[in-house]
Amino acid sequence: MNVFHKVTLQTLKKNRVRTWITIIGVLLSTAMVCAVTTIVASFQGYYRDIEVYASGDWYGRVEGASPALRQQLDQDRRIAHVASAQVLGYAQSESQNEDKPYIYLLGADETFFQTMPVHYTGRLPAAEGEILVPTHYLQQGNGGATVALGDQLTLGLGDRTIDGESLTQSNPYTDGEVFTASREKTYTVVGFYERPDFEDYSAPGYTFLTVPEAGGPQTYLLYYKTTTPAKLAEVIAGYHLPEDENWGLLAAEGVFQYDNFGRVFFRLAAMLIFLIVLGSVSLIYSAFSISVSQRTQQFGLLRSVGATKKQLRRSIFYEAAVISAIGIPLGIVCGLGGIGVTLYFIGDMFRSLANGEIPMQMRVSWVSVGAAVGIAMVTVAISVWIPAKRATKVTALEAIRQSKDIRQSGREVRVSKLTWKLFGLEGALAKKYFRRNRRRYRATVVSLVLSLVLFISTNAFCLYLTQSVDSTAGVSNYDVYCNLKGADPEVLYPELLQAKGVTGGIYFCEAWQTILVTKDQLDGSFLRFARQDNGYFDLEEALQDENFTDLLAINIRVYYLADESYRAFLTTQGLDPEPYLEDPIPAVYNRGTGVLYQPTADGGLDRQTYVYSLLADGVTTLQVRQNQAVPGYIYGNTDNWQYTGEEPELGAAVDHFYSSESSAGDLHLPVKTRTIALGREVASLPIGISEPEGAACYLLYPYSAAPEVVREMTTAFYCTSADHRATAQALETIMLEHGAYTGAGQVEDVRESESSQRNLVTIINTFSYGFIVLISLIAVANVFNTMSTNVALRRREFAMLRSVGMTRGGINRMMNYECLLYGLRALAFGLPISGVMTVLIYRMVADTVTDTFQISWGAVAVAVCSIFVVVFATMLYAMNRIKKENPIDALKDENT
Repeated sequence: MNVFHKVTLQTLKKNRVRTWITIIGVLLSTAMVCAVTTIVASFQGYYRDIEVYASGDWYGRVEGASPALRQQLDQDRRIAHVASAQVLGYAQSESQNEDKPYIYLLGADETFFQTMPVHYTGRLPAAEGEILVPTHYLQQGNGGATVALGDQLTLGLGDRTIDGESLTQSNPYTDGEVFTASREKTYTVVGFYERPDFEDYSAPGYTFLTVPEAGGPQTYLLYYKTTTPAKLAEVIAGYHLPEDENWGLLAAEGVFQYDNFGRVFFRLAAMLIFLIVLGSVSLIYSAFSISVSQRTQQFGLLRSVGATKKQLRRSIFYEAAVISAIGIPLGIVCGLGGIGVTLYFIGDMFRSLANGEIPMQMRVSWVSVGAAVGIAMVTVAISVWIPAKRATKVTALEAIRQSKDIRQSGREVRVSKLTWKLFGLEGALAKKYFRRNRRRYRATVVSLVLSLVLFISTNAFCLYLTQSVDSTAGVSNYDVYCNLKGADPEVLYPELLQAKGVTGGIYFCEAWQTILVTKDQLDGSFLRFARQDNGYFDLEEALQDENFTDLLAINIRVYYLADESYRAFLTTQGLDPEPYLEDPIPAVYNRGTGVLYQPTADGGLDRQTYVYSLLADGVTTLQVRQNQAVPGYIYGNTDNWQYTGEEPELGAAVDHFYSSESSAGDLHLPVKTRTIALGREVASLPIGISEPEGAACYLLYPYSAAPEVVREMTTAFYCTSADHRATAQALETIMLEHGAYTGAGQVEDVRESESSQRNLVTIINTFSYGFIVLISLIAVANVFNTMSTNVALRRREFAMLRSVGMTRGGINRMMNYECLLYGLRALAFGLPISGVMTVLIYRMVADTVTDTFQISWGAVAVAVCSIFVVVFATMLYAMNRIKKENPIDALKDENT
């Protein structure tokens, strides 16, 4: 060990407080990086486990495959495994579900049972003649069949055809199809399994499982997984396979269906790393900068006895290495320990995401730990380089005198009259301190600015990330749906609300309505989307023509909400319900989304979500075109999207109609146009109504204003539930008891069908909040470290002021003035920089979700208040420590 290393170690030991502050800085930074990388690895692994549990461990699917293709895939080294199921055919069933009258029998191999989500009770079939039955085949309101373990089922197996063409599970049941049985076989029931994800809800057959049968049909259903996700496209192209991928699992592996999703993901990952490194550098840099400032006199003495700049630089980097050798391992332990404790307490919250089967656990990988160590080491190197370079530029005389950081000017430091009035002489002294010791002042302000930027940028990052996931995942705001066709909703509603698990519910009916608007009444965001859509609603020519002045006809949705629910909803929106109920005018939800799929130059596909408003600001009335009711007929659709402003004559051939009994061809439809007044816009939607897609605008009325024909056709009950499965069954029972149950599809467990999307949204939201907390902690630690250490370095100054008669009250006034200066300067620089960072994050996300730019003003308000709270709290803490010291001891002490 050379002499410089010995001097460095002695200095670290002698200045224990400063050394531990620096170690804690490295520890906190490393702990944050390790916590983030570990929690990302844990969430990714958890999401992957959920996808495997729900949909299976496969990347690609082939329907109707030949034995030759099955063998080729099985022997391909790029394929990790192939799960195959022999398609043994359809059979007539005892199902009470009119839309699902068949049994669909598959002969699954061992890999199939290991790969696919077959969650069973009893046992798996082990020989020909044994069969596994899905549980929804037995459920009342679905299959409704009666089967028990050990029962013998004789199935007449065959094919479904229509016009001579074979049908598969992808083809829903239709009245025109023909079933032909070609063979008969008896099976023994050995177990039951949960409804499989590989059976679509529209599939016509319940999927029964047995083992492959020798001499059976030579058509297979294949599920294969490549050794890496990157090889999937290569395998699909090489074998000319259908593009039927398991995008849920692939997303968990970091591969996305749409190219722009991948671009945005990696951009956001880069931004995430940048924010982490920025926070880490700011914390560690301030610690080492203070350390180097304290050692300036030591460096001057070493320079005076012949030390070179290179030797001094090595001494500083050796100090960084010693600090890192202690701080980084402790940071890794603390980061892993913190995440482990957190997941221990909140892990059970995640069980509901995977039906209670998949536990959330901490996953420690060498990659995540190695990434944390690597980022921490790079961060320390960057943080040390600048102070080391600055220290070696100081001459020996300047270092010994410690005059480099103190600058004097011939100009008098002017202090405003307000400052004199509020802070007196103490404020003037604080101003002079800032002018003479700008480097320490700037270090504190920079620390505050970085903390402000970190907090606001992180909030913006999480805001746009969660909004992007929410808009693309398409998660409903309700759990269970029940069609009330043929029932009296006012009679059933109280009972439905009392069903097991229901936590809130509403019933309403809906209809389409055509509005007539000018281009000036359309919002610019909608026009941009419509033009991008190459003629939204066949309006391309009209939208491109700047001189187009005719009326445009656009279809929108109208909802009629249960009167009491409507009243409560309007109240939550800050509106007086009476005008909306007495002489009904509609509340307006003026926000919608549109999704466009656009091919890329390299043959890929982009998925872009546009968020827009249909009506421009200031639109208070609308012209509405109403189709008059025709006895015996049901309104179908319209092709007359563009309206010239002239009222069609009664009897004009405007729309196409279908008879309620048989097709009647074209019918002359009478049309009437009227003007309606619009109510206020609402900011959110009631339970059951999802964000508009295409229509871009909703009109909300009370149920009492709904036409009778609309009530009869579309009234439905929507609810949230604490136990969605139990609620779905309870609603079916209630409908059966009232004689209003019409079969499968009347009650739908939406939460079950959207489980994958909901899992992703919950995981992203949890990660976002956790990341905000981590960044906030490191920002506070950064400010506390910088300010408390700077105050500690001024011990001799405060002791001198006290020795010449300044009271504690005077010192407090001086420090309060300094706090105000710190906070105001930090806001002056931090807010504009935060705005620029927010714009950059918005531009990154805009590649997948085009929405209006927005700033989380709540986060800005919290950040502004927090700056002053942290500054004053830190200053109070630091000053309380100094006030307890003897001024004489402080004047004699050279070290802190």
